[in-house]
Amino acid sequence: MARTSSVDTPEITSGLANAWAGIIAGAVTLDSSLGGVGGCPFAPRATGNIPTEDLVYMLERAGIATGLDLESCIEAAEWLEGQFEHPLPGMVMKAGGFPAPEPA
Repeated sequence: MARTSSVDTPEITSGLANAWAGIIAGAVTLDSSLGGVGGCPFAPRATGNIPTEDLVYMLERAGIATGLDLESCIEAAEWLEGQFEHPLPGMVMKAGGFPAPEPA
């Protein structure tokens, strides 16, 4: 079983692209954090992990089940942002979820 851990840096926000590359390569476990908080001890300038809600949105839109409820992830990220008292980098928590695609 492969696992990936993707972080964003100030220069490039490629964490989600790296997670997608991991999926293509066979990864079944992807690291993320609500709102994108955290960092990486191996990448000193990494500003945070990929946001869980952004990852869930991407995977579900691609038809990959996550077992997570997107709206609950968004609510938890918004709560966490309030605890930190400053904006977090998560994108979907700002834009909100969109209706799930209709089955073909």
